[in-house]
Amino acid sequence: MPHDKTATFTQAAGQMFGKEKVAEFLALYPANDDKQATQSAGALLGDQMIGEQTWQWLQLHRLHGGSPVYAYRFTYTSPYVPIASHVAEVPFVFGTLTPQFGVGPPSPPSQSDRALSETIMSYWVNFATRADPNGPGLPIGRCMTRRSNCRIWGTQSALE
Repeated sequence: MPHDKTATFTQAAGQMFGKEKVAEFLALYPANDDKQATQSAGALLGDQMIGEQTWQWLQLHRLHGGSPVYAYRFTYTSPYVPIASHVAEVPFVFGTLTPQFGVGPPSPPSQSDRALSETIMSYWVNFATRADPNGPGLPIGRCMTRRSNCRIWGTQSALE
């Protein structure tokens, strides 16, 4: 999607999603200036290339896989991980929270970062050993249903 200028990005959004949906689109992918339009174009591309395909695969498995489906979306940010991007959760999953050098100055993990990592590791270990991420002391994560429930680690606790 063209995104070098705010107007170009907004016009392309209207062509892609319909002019009547532009306001809704811009609420999700804001373009108040050229820099923000470029950032939103990157977020849209990620959602189209990774997010949408992942959700379609999860729905197909839920309908035809014969076992419960659990999903999560990592939206957590902190000075340690200032951008919630694809693979940003990997150090949290494996408990390898070392200073990050990818975005901005290196930042050591905080106690909140370590606590989230412990929670995420518990979910993953439970899933690997019992095919169910839930366990004692953890907020209950429901398996996906027609309403596509998933665990959100970051800005919200769950999306329904």
